[in-house]
Amino acid sequence: VLYRQSVSTPRALIPATWPLWVQTRPRFRLDATVLLSARGGNQAVMAEVAEATGAMEWIAKILGYGILASNTTLKVPQIRKVVQAKATTGLSAMALYLDVFLYLNAAMYNITMGNPLSAWGELLIVIVQNVALVLLLWRYSLPAPSLAAKAGAVLM
Repeated sequence: VLYRQSVSTPRALIPATWPLWVQTRPRFRLDATVLLSARGGNQAVMAEVAEATGAMEWIAKILGYGILASNTTLKVPQIRKVVQAKATTGLSAMALYLDVFLYLNAAMYNITMGNPLSAWGELLIVIVQNVALVLLLWRYSLPAPSLAAKAGAVLM
């Protein structure tokens, strides 16, 4: 057996309002020690792999939070320029709407799958910054978008 069930997302943390297939689905991950033992590896090698796997998880978590922290200023220069110029010349409304939709979709997928925040947290920060750009686009664009266009963008 090369995969084993992971216990990273306790069932108590999954909201009861989510679909049943999300609440009851097993989570699987590749386990290097199981892989080695299936191939007849010795115990010393398996212990080293287990230690390295633990260290790699910490490194991945630290890098994930570093990426999350660095994305706090991703769109800030663009937001600052729009606010200073009080104009949105050169910004594509459709590109901003799609950015919000796609990042929101990716964030919802990661939430549904129970992935750790360090793996996808930067998406939330980028969503907030993109929503700020959309609001600035609606405020400063000439001619101002109609209420129907705004509602269509929100419902998209």
